[in-house]
This record gives sequence, structure tokens and C-alpha cells, in this order.
Amino acid sequence: MQGRKTFTALACCGLLAAVAGTAVPSRAHAYMVQGTCDSVSSGGWLFVSPTSSAWATWSANAGCRNGRLSGSVVYEDHLSNFHLNSTEITGYLVDPSRPNARDICGRARVNGSAIEVRFRVHVEDNGEPGRGTDRFAIVIDNWHSPDRFYVASGTVWGNVQLHKASGRDTLPAAPEWSTCGDLPSP
Repeated sequence: MQGRKTFTALACCGLLAAVAGTAVPSRAHAYMVQGTCDSVSSGGWLFVSPTSSAWATWSANAGCRNGRLSGSVVYEDHLSNFHLNSTEITGYLVDPSRPNARDICGRARVNGSAIEVRFRVHVEDNGEPGRGTDRFAIVIDNWHSPDRFYVASGTVWGNVQLHKASGRDTLPAAPEWSTCGDLPSP
């Protein structure tokens, strides 16, 4: 998201201590839950902020099979030693005006903490090989910290690949707020 300031995150005493953005995200915009099952696989690295040399590595893979969501998200901010591992994928969304992009929502643990946080990832496949053209963004919501949000986004050095659906399988319809909470697409 252009013009949005990004901060790094730190973990302290098993809790996410500093998780911030310049603006509090508003209610999520209307997206449509994907009707047919496809999948996305992605991974690489990006600079955490356009004005910083701090970098993060990530992988985000999701989709559906037999009408069920599956996948995983791993994100690591190397400057602050902040490591997120997904525990559950709760949403896989598409915006009809951006057919090459997907949002993945879910729950995760940070640095092995017992407390789960919500996250929303946006990945965009802008062709092959993807380096320098594909996009990745993440917003993490931590209700257990005074500063709720961590946001990072940018052009990636890696690849995002959208894979077509392999049948007539569909996901059950669900409102965006039930799969992603109040996290907007980053």
C-alpha cells in the first residue's frame, strides 16, 4: 500500500510488544469469497520499508481442496527477529477487479508464543519469473499489545504463482468479516 508507513515488530516475554502502523485499519472492504477452488504458492524476500535496508523473508501458500481451505504462511522480519508461523487458514479471497491477486487470512503464533494473532496476506502474481514485479503485503493484528498492527508490503524478490482450479470444487460462501476479522487487505 503506497504511502503507508511501516514499522518492525519485536517479541518480548512471549507477547508481541511493538506492532504498529500509522493509521488504524478500518473495516475490511467488500471482497468476494472465491467461488471455484484454485491455489497460490509464493515465497521470497522484500525490504520491510522502502526507506530501510531491513528485510524479511516469507512464504504464503493457500487454496482449497475438496471444499476445504488449506495452506500455510511463514513470515520473518530479520532485523527484529520477529517470526510468524500460521496455525490456521481461515479465508482465501479474491477481488474480481484484481483476478491475479489473492488474500489469505488466518491465525498464527509469533516467536513460538502460546497467544495467537490474526493476519491477512495479499499476494499478486504479475507474470513470470516474478522477481521485481510480483507483490506481497501482510498486516498482523495483535490484540495483546497496546499497538495493534504490524504492516509490511512491497515488490518482492521471489515469485508468486497462481494455479488454476482443477475441477468444480467450491468454497462455501462466508462473509469477509468472519474469515478475516476487521483486517483490511494490506
